[in-house]
Amino acid sequence: DLIPTSGDTAYFDDMKLEIKYFVGPPGPFAELDISGTDTLFHCSGRTTWMLDTADTDDDGLPRWIAKELASHNITDLIVMNDRMWRAEGASGLWTHSTNGATWTDNTLSGSDRYADQLAVTQTIFGFDALWKAVKPNVLAVSTTPSTGGWMYYTIGNSDTDILDLVVEDNILYIVKEDAVFLIGSNGIPRNI
Repeated sequence: DLIPTSGDTAYFDDMKLEIKYFVGPPGPFAELDISGTDTLFHCSGRTTWMLDTADTDDDGLPRWIAKELASHNITDLIVMNDRMWRAEGASGLWTHSTNGATWTDNTLSGSDRYADQLAVTQTIFGFDALWKAVKPNVLAVSTTPSTGGWMYYTIGNSDTDILDLVVEDNILYIVKEDAVFLIGSNGIPRNI
């Protein structure tokens, strides 16, 4: 028989496992410029993947290469100031990387250390600002996220979660389970 029964052992001389498609939990994508080359990254579960255009399969398609395994599930990934920023939810520190292989944990304290979602806008002075959401209803912004300087907002009630941060025309929209908010020109969050 080809299928061994209970307690039997099967041996294979040559075996090739080929995975043609990238399948896994959905997750964020980000494109980072590394030494003048735009490189696509994807996070799925705890794994950060890089699309390696120099390494192709038999069909000429680029391969996804696992670059790093995070300590927690990765909830978001964005690019700001020539580095990727990765959120790992309320139990994992957000991290940053310039190459996708080596990630630096933030060394901040308290709630500054955590993020569920991330987004980037520009200030009126042209500086990038990193926004982070922490469930259920905390939003924070900093132009120097590695060193702190976070300004905090409370978005709506704490009985509904922030689901996503969306930037369109440099306007940040905060998507909650029951409403959409934005930060008004007066700096106060408002329900739209």
